[in-house]
Amino acid sequence: MMGFKKRNFFLSDRSQDLSQNHKFKHYCMNFKTLLLFSIAVLLMSCATNAPDEQDASMALPHSKDMPKQKLSAAAKQKLLKATGKDVERLSLMTFQNLINSNDKDKLYIYNFWATWCKPCIKEMPYFELLQNAYPDKVKVVFVSLDHPQKIQEKVLPFIREKEITAEVVLIENFGDKEIQAINENWDGAIPATLFVNNQKDVRDFRQQEFEFDELKAVISPYLMMID
Repeated sequence: MMGFKKRNFFLSDRSQDLSQNHKFKHYCMNFKTLLLFSIAVLLMSCATNAPDEQDASMALPHSKDMPKQKLSAAAKQKLLKATGKDVERLSLMTFQNLINSNDKDKLYIYNFWATWCKPCIKEMPYFELLQNAYPDKVKVVFVSLDHPQKIQEKVLPFIREKEITAEVVLIENFGDKEIQAINENWDGAIPATLFVNNQKDVRDFRQQEFEFDELKAVISPYLMMID
C-alpha cells in the first residue's frame, strides 16, 4: 500500500512538472509572437514616416554619390557670378539650334517657366538639385517666357533673390509659332519641360508641374543610358 502511494505521489509530481513545463513553453511562444509583431509594426512605422521629397537620393541611380546638403554659400556665389549676371535673349531659330547642337552624351533639361507662374517657381529647386548632384550628366536650362522688357525689372532680380545657379535664357516674341515648333501637342501652358539627349535619341516633352518624386522617376532611366 505504501509502495502504491509513493508511486502515485511520484507520478503526481511528474505530472505537475510537465504541466509547468508546458505552461513555460506556451509563455515563450507567446512572447516570441508578441516580439515579432512589435518588430513588424516598428518597421512599418519607419517605412511610413520615411522622408520622400526631401531625400534627393531616393529612386536615383548612383544614390550614394548624391549630396545630402545644399551648395555652400561660397559655391553658390561662384556659380551665380558665372551664370546669374545676364539672361541671354534667343530667337526661336537660335533656341532650336541650341537644342540640336548639344552633341554630348548628357541629359539636357529645358524647363519653361515665368516669374508670375507659381507652379514653375515651386519646382525650380528640384531641377537645380539634380544638376548640382549630376554635373557631368545633367544640364538644366531655365527658359523664361517673361516679356523681354521685363528682364531687368523682373527676371534678373528673381534669379538673384532665388539664387538660381542654372543657365537662364529667354525666347523673344514667344507665341503660337514658337509653341508649335517646340512641341506640336503643347498648348502653351507652363510649367513645361523638354528632356533631350541627342546621342541617345531622347526627346521627351512633358506639360506638367513636377513633384520631386515624379521628376526623379522621369530622369532615372535617362541617366542610366549615359555612358
